[in-house]
Amino acid sequence: MKRLAGLAEFIYIVRRNGFDRDIVYIELKRRKQEIYYHKANYEVDFLITENYQVSEIIQVSYSNLEDEETYDREMNGVLEAMDTYKLTSSLILTKNLSDIKKIRGKKIIFKPLF
Repeated sequence: MKRLAGLAEFIYIVRRNGFDRDIVYIELKRRKQEIYYHKANYEVDFLITENYQVSEIIQVSYSNLEDEETYDREMNGVLEAMDTYKLTSSLILTKNLSDIKKIRGKKIIFKPLF
């Protein structure tokens, strides 16, 4: 039971202090992923490459995606990166949203970080 309480405290600290991207970065490095980021008109947190090609896009958004401005910013970044790297799907790690959306023929998967 003490481990569970420690995990809950850890998750609370991560959420409160905005370490969500750090946690994702550490996990990707632990999996020995080659990591980059996308920045053009919009930004995306993580581009995962295989054989020098972008194979996966991961955006971390712990903000309220019900806010239209936040939602648009996150979606524009992901869609821009998907167009740039010619990918048909991407992942957005969120606070609590679990969903799959099809936009312009592209699949965007929303999953809770914890």
